[in-house]
Amino acid sequence: MKPRFPITPLMTYSPSPEAERVVLHVCKMGRAVDAALECLYDAPARPHITTTSAWDDGTGRSIEPLASVFANAPIVHVLSDLSPYGLIAAFNAAELLTRAGATWKFLGITERWFDAIPQRDRQKWLESRRIPLPREMQVALKQLQPVPPLKDFAEQTMVLATNGFVLELEAFLWPEHRDRLMAVIDTH
Repeated sequence: MKPRFPITPLMTYSPSPEAERVVLHVCKMGRAVDAALECLYDAPARPHITTTSAWDDGTGRSIEPLASVFANAPIVHVLSDLSPYGLIAAFNAAELLTRAGATWKFLGITERWFDAIPQRDRQKWLESRRIPLPREMQVALKQLQPVPPLKDFAEQTMVLATNGFVLELEAFLWPEHRDRLMAVIDTH
């Protein structure tokens, strides 16, 4: 049974004017899509990337319309917050991608993202950017089960959430981290 949570499903789709080489799917809404595009891909690659974003509550109504976009893409890169909702959204995206026969890769947030933060600053950086786990996510946390295709991400999410925190993509997506993020995330 898929967990349900009280978020209005939303979707955006921004087709590239040229033949895309990558579809970047962000499992949330907002400015994270543009920031991820800028921080993870070099300028020459950006015109060949189609971006999609959606929160899916497990009903499929916000992510299912993307199935044909995903199926026709050479590769789909998936990003999500380190949170119970992020894990659920990433799992829903992974399930749809697999059903659509898409080639996909989960890019984040993984342990490699933390390599973008200098080791000497990492603990202080994390403490200043983690967010207390909202009450509604505490309910979702109790419903979560291990997710085999996203095992490392699931483990990180559970550890952080069990300690009462979440970490959003936006914590990393700043210009000062761009060079290191591009270096640690293999987007080819």
